Amino acid sequence: MNKKEKVFAILFPFSGLLLFLIIRFASALDINHLPLPGVDYFIWGTSESISPYIDFMRYAGAITVISLLIVFFCMPIGSLISKYLDYFPPLRGYSINLIGSIAGIVVFTLMSYLGTPPWIWIGFGSLILLWLYWGQLIPRIIFFILPLLVISTPENVLWSPYYRISLEPQLSSPREPKPSFMSVSVNHDYHQKILDLSSAFFEKNPKREPNYSALLTYDLPYLSHPGAKKVLILGAGTGNDVAAALRHGAEYIDAVEIDPVILDIGKKYHPEQPYDSHKVRVRLDDARSFMRKTTQRYDLVVFAFLDSHTLLANSSSLRLDNYVYTEESLEEAKNLLKPEGTMVLAFAAGKSFVSARIYKMLKNVFNKAPLSYGTAYDRHGVVFVSGENALPGNFSRCPIINDWLEKEAANILPATDDWPFLYLRERNLPDSYYILFLFLLLAWFLAKLLLPMKAIWTSNNLHFFMLGAAFLLLETKAITELALLFGSTWIVNTIAILAFLLMAFMANLILTFSTPSRKILYILLFISLTISIVFPLKILTPLQTIPKIFFSGLILALPVFFSAMLFSRAFRETHSPGESLGVNLMGALIGGVAENAVMIGGMLLIEGMAVIFYIISLVAIIFMRKSL
Repeated sequence: MNKKEKVFAILFPFSGLLLFLIIRFASALDINHLPLPGVDYFIWGTSESISPYIDFMRYAGAITVISLLIVFFCMPIGSLISKYLDYFPPLRGYSINLIGSIAGIVVFTLMSYLGTPPWIWIGFGSLILLWLYWGQLIPRIIFFILPLLVISTPENVLWSPYYRISLEPQLSSPREPKPSFMSVSVNHDYHQKILDLSSAFFEKNPKREPNYSALLTYDLPYLSHPGAKKVLILGAGTGNDVAAALRHGAEYIDAVEIDPVILDIGKKYHPEQPYDSHKVRVRLDDARSFMRKTTQRYDLVVFAFLDSHTLLANSSSLRLDNYVYTEESLEEAKNLLKPEGTMVLAFAAGKSFVSARIYKMLKNVFNKAPLSYGTAYDRHGVVFVSGENALPGNFSRCPIINDWLEKEAANILPATDDWPFLYLRERNLPDSYYILFLFLLLAWFLAKLLLPMKAIWTSNNLHFFMLGAAFLLLETKAITELALLFGSTWIVNTIAILAFLLMAFMANLILTFSTPSRKILYILLFISLTISIVFPLKILTPLQTIPKIFFSGLILALPVFFSAMLFSRAFRETHSPGESLGVNLMGALIGGVAENAVMIGGMLLIEGMAVIFYIISLVAIIFMRKSL
């Protein structure tokens, strides 16, 4: 271990302790809701802006500290991997590394399924670190302490595969004798309320807030389409929309909700107990996925307040609900309506470009502007009503805001499956991303302290670098397209990542016993990439589940497999396995940065960049070997 590595090894436990302390006490440090610099990306829950300069300094300061701590925490782990790789022949060491990654995904899946709290996750990781650093007293003490930092989770906090969920009884005012509703928060952000909107409640509590203000929002679908008997609710949540459908006489209700814990909260705590009704069929599924599977036709399709507040995956710039709010998705929902049917979409974006975008998409899909009501529920509620036979309402508390939306929507780009960025004003990167990129460059510079800059740009390392960058883009493409085909659920994402690791392991195993031609591998790689670009997965939508899984797996797996074969082919011949793997991971980091270009050029740009990276890797290996 050289001097630089020793310095990072000494800093490792302290940086880990400080990192987890910041995460544990983020609320007390007021960094949970930092205002993002710029106004081109819509997000709820940020704190009030003081000034653009102070906003920038707060955001940049938090990113700087956290990025540096992550670098100091991860570098010693990477150094250990590099050291252990040198004990084995390259392919054997890499296979062991992949088996560890696969085991990690399996443990991740199990813990997610069981809804385990953070202290169990951190405790499991700390046990591994205790074993690796058992001979050092200070690291041993710190890794023992880490799980204890988060073991005191409040009783009202639950954990789902998507969220940290907290449940709080709320009083309408300090004078109220008992709670009038319950508030659900996810990841420290307000998410939804559990409300009693029954007539029995209002007989005892006339005009009780927030129940009274919310009543019209949940009644609007049924005032716009009286007598709806068959209803689809997308984003059923804790049950407010389901209860409204039952109150208005619906006889068949498909209630779709993606989060099992939020669904269980509704079953347990909703005062009207809507999920107990025999008229309700609970569908634990992604909204888009369910719409593609159902054969039912509905009088009324209701998009409830469905914002996810979270990302699709760590390797993606998409939120869970991005593919729910595209023109193609709205078209699919329209096709589920009976000829006289009505679609209602509720969204808490107020008078913003997000509301204008939804207005424009509904207008494009129905060839008619939706009736748009400013309900002001949760301050920013808007309800859109579309359909030939939708009845307009003259509600004094919910003015129609079509004129404002029509004007604002004139220059708004609609969201599509190729560019599904509802929350981004235009084809551009949000200002905050540029700040993040600067600190990734800082992390890169720190990495050079361990790996000299000149080592990166040899032909051999350039080959590994480009393979890593392209592979990450393939992963992004696979996860987003699988989400579009099968739903944006945590299990779909997990299976996609696990499949990638298994492809890499299989390729590595094959290279242990044979030596395929690089020329053939590159030819097969570019053919499979072309197929995946020319024939996107959405063409498989009409197929049944089994053939859909088979063909989608084939289209996505082949480029991954041939790319992994090329990596293992080069890795077998490397004289420095640790350095080569490190360079490959740096390439993956740059691929992760490049992935954000999807917000500018859509998915096609990502695919094109992957092809370019593979071409550069080909040129690098030709230059190094003078031939394939």
